[in-house]
Amino acid sequence: MSHDTSPALTALGIRITDGTQVTISGPDGVSASYAMPHWSGPPGPPTAIFMDLDGTTLRSEQFWIDILEATARAAGGNDIRLRAEDRILLQGAPTRTHLAHIMRRYALDASLTELAATYEQVCEALYFTRSIPALAAEISLEPGFGEVRDWARRHDVPLILVTNGNERKAGVGLEVIAHHLACASGSEVCDGVWCAPMRSSWLRPFGANAGKPHPWPYLEAATRGAQLDPTALRHAVAVDDSAAGVCSIRLAGIRSVGFASGNIRGTGAHVFCDHIVDSLFGLLTLLDELTA
Repeated sequence: MSHDTSPALTALGIRITDGTQVTISGPDGVSASYAMPHWSGPPGPPTAIFMDLDGTTLRSEQFWIDILEATARAAGGNDIRLRAEDRILLQGAPTRTHLAHIMRRYALDASLTELAATYEQVCEALYFTRSIPALAAEISLEPGFGEVRDWARRHDVPLILVTNGNERKAGVGLEVIAHHLACASGSEVCDGVWCAPMRSSWLRPFGANAGKPHPWPYLEAATRGAQLDPTALRHAVAVDDSAAGVCSIRLAGIRSVGFASGNIRGTGAHVFCDHIVDSLFGLLTLLDELTA
């Protein structure tokens, strides 16, 4: 398999060197390099299941594209509609990466800090203050999630959601999932949710950019959230629909499953995947195969 860096991965700030090292550059100029883990051991039953929230568990990508477009318009960009080439680069990346891209592409007369403040105002109006039923009418649950949740419970395997968003945003997402599953509250949806800002203090130099595609969200969800040791970590399964997400999973040393609905194939990020599935029902088949 070739490990050359595609132009799309380069645009996402991800560079692969000789198939052995990955360098990630953030919008604030901070870069970090990581060894590319390689695994040759036998497969084994999953020790935990980690799932991305937006785009994998919830079909929310269009909703957040609308939020970004509303942010750009509020910052003075008249009638901005993100192009297909913008959308493929924005899936799964940290919010500041989204905003930095939009600011450059559409020459917005605002600093990144100002644009981030506008984004928060738009989110408050269009996301946080709305009712859960109203949000659930716009954001559907990915078919098969309920079945994956049932599989995890039958096999006594922890199911943890992982997101670049903060705890408040993730909390609303959990309530939307609970609404679709007819659960009493978001706390019944899964065994936990791990947010990119929930990170160790030594990651502080990365600021808001320590999320995916860096390994920390999935690595900390596994080691601090699910309490997995290094061997158990490699036998965990994590699924994400974005290039940033599968890069994060692979660098964390976890079995990486790409969800084909996102931008993985379009960006060349399949190089980070151990498996690619076209649906969560495909994930169920994979879980059964690994357990057999």
